[in-house]
Amino acid sequence: MKIYFSDLAQKEFQDAIYYYDEIMSQLCNELILEVEEAKQLILSFPMAWSKIGKNQRKFVLKKFPYMIIYKIYCDRILIAAFAHQHIKPYYYVK
Repeated sequence: MKIYFSDLAQKEFQDAIYYYDEIMSQLCNELILEVEEAKQLILSFPMAWSKIGKNQRKFVLKKFPYMIIYKIYCDRILIAAFAHQHIKPYYYVK
């Protein structure tokens, strides 16, 4: 099984990377590392995190105020949103 970003999630992630890179490049690197670790955990245990909405789950990052919202399909996992927890929370739930 593979994990993919939707176009929206990819843009949200890139925006967060640029934001933290402007503050301090080390923060940017830490964000990227934490997201990579989260992706591996989601792939290993896709059903482990809280269900939200009809068929989505959320993985909350530990060091940054973001949630990875994902959907599980039979052959892949789609990251539907890389959502900030304090800016328009839950806009992605359908």
